Amino acid sequence: IAKKISNSLAQNVVVAKVNGVLWDIPRKLEEDCTLELFQFSSEEGQHVFWHSSAHILGEALEKKYQGNLCVGPPLDTGGFYYDMEMGDNMVSSEDYPEIK
Repeated sequence: IAKKISNSLAQNVVVAKVNGVLWDIPRKLEEDCTLELFQFSSEEGQHVFWHSSAHILGEALEKKYQGNLCVGPPLDTGGFYYDMEMGDNMVSSEDYPEIK
């Protein structure tokens, strides 16, 4: 649907709302509905992008450091984080290039 409107819209949509419910972009529409499309520039688009990014970071940290994830929400001010219990291990700025 987004591509029929504009190629750039289709390339920049982060998330949709179908009948007021957040909907992943690849998920098929199941019935006639009200559809809203959100790009990263919108509050909804940013929140979903940062939320998904937090999950990706959390999985990467679990694999690399075998820690236990605690809390990792998107921030209201933009961005995200993940707290992780790692025993005596620590992550330092020297680890950032490998984590990226």
